[in-house]
Amino acid sequence: MRIRRVGREVVSESKNPLQPSEDSASSNRPLLLRWCIYLAAFSSSWTAVSLAGFNLVDYALGSTSVLLTATAFLQKRKLRIAPWMLFPLFAAFAISVVTTIARNVDFDSLMLLRIFLTTTCVAVVVFTSVEWFGAKFLRSILIFWVLGVTVNCLAAVGVSYGLVSFGGLLTQSTGARLSGLASHPNSLAFSATMALASSVFLVFNARFKIAWAGCLAIILWGATLSESRSFLIVGVPVLILAVTIAIRRSALRIMAVPLAIVVAVVALFVVPVAFENSRLADGAGALSDAGRSFLNENALNTFLASPVFGAGFAHQAGVSVPLTVLTAGGLVFALGYYSFIVYPLPGISRAWKTPLAPYGILSLVALTGFGFLNPVFMERVTYWPILIAFVLALAERESSPAATVSPATAARRFATGDV
Repeated sequence: MRIRRVGREVVSESKNPLQPSEDSASSNRPLLLRWCIYLAAFSSSWTAVSLAGFNLVDYALGSTSVLLTATAFLQKRKLRIAPWMLFPLFAAFAISVVTTIARNVDFDSLMLLRIFLTTTCVAVVVFTSVEWFGAKFLRSILIFWVLGVTVNCLAAVGVSYGLVSFGGLLTQSTGARLSGLASHPNSLAFSATMALASSVFLVFNARFKIAWAGCLAIILWGATLSESRSFLIVGVPVLILAVTIAIRRSALRIMAVPLAIVVAVVALFVVPVAFENSRLADGAGALSDAGRSFLNENALNTFLASPVFGAGFAHQAGVSVPLTVLTAGGLVFALGYYSFIVYPLPGISRAWKTPLAPYGILSLVALTGFGFLNPVFMERVTYWPILIAFVLALAERESSPAATVSPATAARRFATGDV
């Protein structure tokens, strides 16, 4: 690795500016921190695995936050925190203060903790990790995240065959629909939907392709057992788009048109049968639809009664993320929450030709579409693939031959989006 001076800044001409410096002997030492991050990503979809009111992922993320801060202090490293990472937390804090003063209720510190762990904590972990441990570590996090969703879906498959039973062990909704390790069938379906794009990416780009194809099959199987209509409406199109993009980018691109014809013919026969046997069939979800309409109408009225600051998190309502956000915190919280979600989009879009960028956008589409139909408001599984795709997409741009910035400068630009 050569070093040269550009102006006043010493610039590394290493092949990948995201790799930790070779002379940084401490870069591989915080093994406990690394495995806490892996555990957080791995268990992020297990919403029914809890202890003392908190999910396993909450303990993992909390431990990661403590270790990350301690490592930064003891080893004199920098945490990468940008204003946009704090938007949901600051908006939620403002809402909680207003609600406490105006309605004379207790300050909702639990919701603030939940929002911090779901959004700010994950963002800081992802952006700090790329500087401390390099881009390869982020790919490992993505792998653990997909494997965690796979285990979640595999649990549903096991229950369907009577191989395992979680009765009395997990807090789950009852009924014919299966939840795996999630608290509700729709939570399982949401995790599966979010994992589709990343799974397809791994099938076509990672080693052990057959194993990743098996993981994708298990995820699809688990989503089917959840009997989620939202998965059919959102997940299936996301899967088709992801496979189409993957084929066009692979050696199979010359087969894209013939494969598209085959898939269209198969879909012509399979999709009607799938719909007929699903809750999308006429009358199959009539009761659910009636209940959703009633709840959403009440939620809209709640928002209109207090459009700026909402009714407070204790009164959030609606069976849709937009309505849940608006009823909880009005336009103030909606601005903070959706600013966080949309922020990575321009950066990923500008790096469209990088390997993971299209799949990050598809994950964002999956979040938006599924969230429009379900109150997947603060699922811990949500933002990992989007933020990792954001960082890795920008990393590919920074590691191009034209890139001549130091690792610290690169990480700072990733956090601020100044690329």
